[in-house]
Formats: sequence, structure tokens, C-alpha cells
Amino acid sequence: MSIGMRDGLFANARLVQYLSGATTNYVGARKIINGQDHASQIAKTATDLEQLIFASTQSAIITPNFKQAYAHYA
Repeated sequence: MSIGMRDGLFANARLVQYLSGATTNYVGARKIINGQDHASQIAKTATDLEQLIFASTQSAIITPNFKQAYAHYA
């Protein structure tokens, strides 16, 4: 699956077209594997996870409101 996503074997689209240092398009990246099936829902989860990972490295910015917003992931 990893090789197919990187080399564009499944949908004539490569992962780097949607996710790279300059681009973050989770909805577009979804079509590489499963078309647009649940694309916006998965993109929202990916964005939430990305924010959680970033926040975990920034202990000074974690406020009670931020913790509460992501409590359902705990």
C-alpha cells in the first residue's frame, strides 16, 4: 500500500501531490486509496490528530479549553 501511494499505482496520483512540506490536502489524498469515501470525515480526524501532535510539543500553549476540546481523544 505504501509503495502504491508513493508511486501513484492505484489512482494515477501520488501522495506527494496532496501531502508534502508545502501542501496538506487530506481530502484529495483520500482518493489515492478509496476514492472520496468518507473523505471529509477522515480529513477532519487527520487535522485533529495533527493539531494534537503539535500541541503535545508545545506545553505552554495547552489551556483548559484546548484540553477540553480534545477530551474525546483521551
